[in-house]
Amino acid sequence: MRLSLTYIRYINSPEWKRRRLRALKLAAYRCQVCHSPERLEVHHSTHTRMGHEADSDLIVLCHGCHRVVTVWIRVKRWRWMSMRIRI
Repeated sequence: MRLSLTYIRYINSPEWKRRRLRALKLAAYRCQVCHSPERLEVHHSTHTRMGHEADSDLIVLCHGCHRVVTVWIRVKRWRWMSMRIRI
């Protein structure tokens, strides 16, 4: 996945750091899938409100769960694109 310069700047901004901390607090500093407190990451479930995310746009995941979710999303996207190409 190629990240845009805008996304990279946002992820390194003080605004994102505050938003990320809020998401972590709301999730009680635990992965929202397996409840691990280790290696937490905040995942965007949508990028439509980037910079103005709703609480529901973000999910706290441990590194392992984040990898699984990312692979699942990519497979789903690949299958969807494959189906569209056949039409």
